[in-house]
Amino acid sequence: MSMTSPRPPTIGTWLWIAFCLALPGVSQVEKYFGTLAAIGYFIAALPLVVFIGRVALPFCVRHIRGRRLAIVEVVVLCSLISLFVAVYPIADARKRIPAGADRDDALNIAVTELVNGRYPYYPRTYLDAPISPLPGALLFAAPFVLLGSSAYQNVFWMLGFYVTSVLYLRSRAAALVLLCSVFALCPTVLRDYVVGSDVFANSIYVLALALLMLRAVLRDDARPWHGILAAVAFGVALSSRINFVLLAAMVVSVIVQKRGWKTASGFAAVGAAAFVAVTVPFYLYDPGGFSPLHTLAMTAGFGDVIPLGQYVVPGTMLLLAVLLPLQRMDGADHVFLRNCAIIQAWPVVCGIAASLLASDATIGASFGYAAYGLNFLFFGLLGAWSRLVPRRESPEVAR
Repeated sequence: MSMTSPRPPTIGTWLWIAFCLALPGVSQVEKYFGTLAAIGYFIAALPLVVFIGRVALPFCVRHIRGRRLAIVEVVVLCSLISLFVAVYPIADARKRIPAGADRDDALNIAVTELVNGRYPYYPRTYLDAPISPLPGALLFAAPFVLLGSSAYQNVFWMLGFYVTSVLYLRSRAAALVLLCSVFALCPTVLRDYVVGSDVFANSIYVLALALLMLRAVLRDDARPWHGILAAVAFGVALSSRINFVLLAAMVVSVIVQKRGWKTASGFAAVGAAAFVAVTVPFYLYDPGGFSPLHTLAMTAGFGDVIPLGQYVVPGTMLLLAVLLPLQRMDGADHVFLRNCAIIQAWPVVCGIAASLLASDATIGASFGYAAYGLNFLFFGLLGAWSRLVPRRESPEVAR
């Protein structure tokens, strides 16, 4: 899939971009600078986004080309890689203070257990937390664990997001401005990237493989085996975090609307078979020890604040996952990405609302749930960003 002549940006577009960038970031701003600073950061995001979209993005697309663009690309990408190389060892060495995280540790432990022929979900991390990623995430992380740490996948998928953005936006300059904006304006992205959190990588490879599957199936010159391989990869990617499973209906809906039920059902069956083959054997081996299911209990505290919240929040998320795919997209790829983002954003918004309404510590910090916004950030931004890119064709775009 690629950008398909979306309408010019409206005030809703600017608000949506600011929301996607700022909401995930408020958790880190609040953590280090307090609630008032977090609110100020959230409000300031809108004028910053408008400046980037109205001034910086058009300037870069129209004036940074050829060799100059290649130099800027190298500088930006090498800077982000160097940042990871410099900071991750420090964060990893300080695991027991807020500088680090145990998500990379969880994957390292689970993959090591799996490689050694043991059930990967029995051990716990150094924070005594259960292993949360589904088996597909273990497969994606395995090559990087063998190289030294699952955290290295963040560098790979940072580059993967840039390549995906270039192909979708059909502009290297626009993709570069998007990448810089994500890291500069959302501190949670920067933090998760350098500490090796797999949520950063999960969100990107599910996005990239969803678009890859749609491209492989919907192109006029597509060959069946291209779509089959892409469907298998996407099915395995969905077996990374439970919340991403709800995006399957959105992908199937796009194929139904463009190629019909027969084509959609065939590729959906392939993707579902891949998901089941990767996930179900681990569950059947020991249903009680299959620790990723503990994430389903994250909404349990909502019932203390919202009447029947533990059922209402996941129920409405499921309802969105059923209703939004029914919308006619008519070739508007940004609508597909926006709807995927809405499905993932809903429980985050509910978590923040419950935190603000809570009278005790049952939910946690006011904006603590905002950190899970990485699940929707990349989907929401990529689709909306296509409406900001100046319309022009050039040899650079063609290449």
